[in-house]
Amino acid sequence: MPHKPVVTLILLTLIGSRGVHAVTFTQTRTLGPVRASYTQLATAVDHINAFLAETNGKSPHASLEITISSSVELFPGKESSQVAFGDRLNAAIAAESIPVAHTFNYTYICSDCRAISRVTIEFHDFQRKITVAGPSFEHVSALAGLANEQLAPLAHGVGGLAARGVAGVVIFCISFVMQGVGLLLQLPSLRVGPRWLPMTLSIVGLAIIIAYWAAPTIEWFPGVAIYGSSPSFMTRYAPEVTFWGAVGSIAISIAGVVISVYLARRQKQGA
Repeated sequence: MPHKPVVTLILLTLIGSRGVHAVTFTQTRTLGPVRASYTQLATAVDHINAFLAETNGKSPHASLEITISSSVELFPGKESSQVAFGDRLNAAIAAESIPVAHTFNYTYICSDCRAISRVTIEFHDFQRKITVAGPSFEHVSALAGLANEQLAPLAHGVGGLAARGVAGVVIFCISFVMQGVGLLLQLPSLRVGPRWLPMTLSIVGLAIIIAYWAAPTIEWFPGVAIYGSSPSFMTRYAPEVTFWGAVGSIAISIAGVVISVYLARRQKQGA
């Protein structure tokens, strides 16, 4: 399901001893899971930088920092690498340093600029957010729209902390139902089908939940994955193909069990 951008507008008025000093407008856009190449991301960043250069010009108080990393929060126990860039994202250096990045941060601050004072782009496993702030509502809106236009096409498929949590709940429910049915079929009044059926259901139900938690779901369904080369269709959607393939296999297995129980009951009634 495509993710619609969420827009938040905040108006802050700072009042000092001489009255109204400044008005800051803030717009925030959120994106779905990001899967892109460094080149695609660098192109989007260049457009944002060009807009800032044209709007704010060169200011001695302006600063820009861009960082990419393989996040510790995603892979506990694994070494984390981070690379920082000053004024623009170098796709070649990024790809050589970190083959696949799972965190991206862009922070622009200009304390004396009259159009745009702050721009942050935060791509993390749990959230992907663009925030633009400044004294000029017109320029803030324009840059927020441009940033969303450039970065929204990089959002694909399903992933991130929330999606994995929902998948975990679904898998747990399936496992719980299978084990529950396995236990119920062991009761004398409900015993139908082959003798191995209740035990098989219980074992398969337990195996499903163990397999899910043991599988590298964070790597399969990351909130952010930035590659050294342009991701192919299978690279972008391999997690979804794998997930729905597993769901299909489970559904077919359950359907087979239900049909076996139904046929066994019909045979028993016919006898």
